[in-house]
Amino acid sequence: MIALPASATWGLLALYVAVLAVCIRPLGVFIARVYGGERTFLTPILGRLERGLYRLAGIKPDQEMGWSVYALHMMVFVAASFLGTIRFVDAARRDAFESRWQAGTRRGFGF
Repeated sequence: MIALPASATWGLLALYVAVLAVCIRPLGVFIARVYGGERTFLTPILGRLERGLYRLAGIKPDQEMGWSVYALHMMVFVAASFLGTIRFVDAARRDAFESRWQAGTRRGFGF
């Protein structure tokens, strides 16, 4: 890790706060439009994807979702996320093992 002088650290903090202050109003308006169901600049791009995912999950956007249906969807999402993470970690572990094994056989160790 690179140690920065105190003046650079304060300068970066000031830059971060300035960027955050500039972004507050536009992001607030955008989020209000999204939660209000209004059309935004991302609607043409992501609207089709959102409707497809709703159809795939069996969600009807014009109806209220009860707690039991919500809980079921959350459990399915958590299970799918867990299995996806396990698969990713296993693939990374296998790749690391195969890389070590191939490096060992090239050097003549062959374990």
